Amino acid sequence: MESVGIAMLINKLAYMIMLFFLWLVMEMYLFRFTAVVFYAMLAFPLLLWLLLQLQARRIRVRLELPERLAEKNRPFRLQVCVNNDNRLPVGRLKIRFMYRSIQSEKWKRKKLMIVPVRGERRYSFEFSSEYSACLEFVLQSARVFDLLGLFSVRRPGRQERKLQQEAAEVIVMPRLYELDASPVRANPYVLVESDEYSAAACGDDPSELFAIREYREGDRLNRIHWKTSARTDQLMVKEFGLPVDRSVLLLADFGNEAQNRDELCLRDAVRETVLSLSMRLTEDGQFHLLAWRDGSSGKTERLEVSGIEEFYEAAGRMLQSGRRGSCARRKESIGKAWKKTLRTGSRGRKERRTQNALFEKDGRAKKSRPEGGSGDHAAALYFSEYAREQYTNIFYVTAEKNPLAAAQLLLESRKSAWLSLICFGGHLSAGEIGLPPAGAKLYNLSPDALQQGLARVAYQLET
Repeated sequence: MESVGIAMLINKLAYMIMLFFLWLVMEMYLFRFTAVVFYAMLAFPLLLWLLLQLQARRIRVRLELPERLAEKNRPFRLQVCVNNDNRLPVGRLKIRFMYRSIQSEKWKRKKLMIVPVRGERRYSFEFSSEYSACLEFVLQSARVFDLLGLFSVRRPGRQERKLQQEAAEVIVMPRLYELDASPVRANPYVLVESDEYSAAACGDDPSELFAIREYREGDRLNRIHWKTSARTDQLMVKEFGLPVDRSVLLLADFGNEAQNRDELCLRDAVRETVLSLSMRLTEDGQFHLLAWRDGSSGKTERLEVSGIEEFYEAAGRMLQSGRRGSCARRKESIGKAWKKTLRTGSRGRKERRTQNALFEKDGRAKKSRPEGGSGDHAAALYFSEYAREQYTNIFYVTAEKNPLAAAQLLLESRKSAWLSLICFGGHLSAGEIGLPPAGAKLYNLSPDALQQGLARVAYQLET
């Protein structure tokens, strides 16, 4: 039994003993004053209960996060705001709230016991996270006690469902590492055609007209639009269209459900690697595809990244991937919030309780499925859905402990594309997967030296 419950029980026993003592005094001396005191004390709990019902309605509790964005291993504050509009003093207030990573089904709980003063007051808690994630904080209950500690009323009572919908979320951002060189290599063996043209930049495709502008020194004479020039009495130049190149793929495989600290660290390294590569491609103006396997639905998530706006949205979607039973109402996109922080210069669990059955219903030992087997990785899911597409560069970043099957599938499905295999969970050798001498490269990186590893990857791809 909790200490609060024990204290309430002691208070009730003390009240009953005092009431019994007053009854004995009234029966022994038969004074009118003792009778008045006895009946007043007998009715006093009822008055306390009615007053508590009225006071509880004038107390409001909510959770606030002064900052929606946080950095790894840096503390951030959660504020519990208590607004008390009662003129009469109120007993204690017990507040319970819970929090978790949105990819996890396991909630952690905290409680706060205060004596609310009149007006609004904020109580702060400090949290931190070792891993990039989206953390969700939900107000579970608020219980108001009377002055004597005999009764309590739970706020908001029957409206508890509405209370739990008002969740607060904070984004723990992954670190982004700057790459000195572009990881994309020119591929003369793949000719990618596109019927879609960029709406933001011009190119050299004469089959599509992008815009007509005034002549500038250095423009080619064969691009002068003579009809428009004659009509406007000044030289006008044609700008041709730029075909959209969807030939670069970044594919992230976070592996199976994270069970311990090491697996969480590997998943975090995969996230930071993919987003660092995507940021470099975005800065170079390289259109690319960002794909991963959603942890909750088991389906492939794929987003097109053509600019900085799309990058922020894709990064936010990746952090939200695997959301489980969230009750929060989102007021602003995570990608937009992250964009605001990164523009100001800030650059830089998933945990779920699982129970593995050891035996079948009939008592026989259950056969375990080998990790990294066929169909168990993001590469198999992706290429089963997008089998006909062709790429010039494929980057596969995985946290699988046994990525052999995924690596062999990628070698078969790449279709002359340059392939870069970046492994964190399990170390492979080129001979083990039959890596060809040209067209594919293997990198075994460590999360503890991620920045040096990414620099080595960019340098080797450039040379």
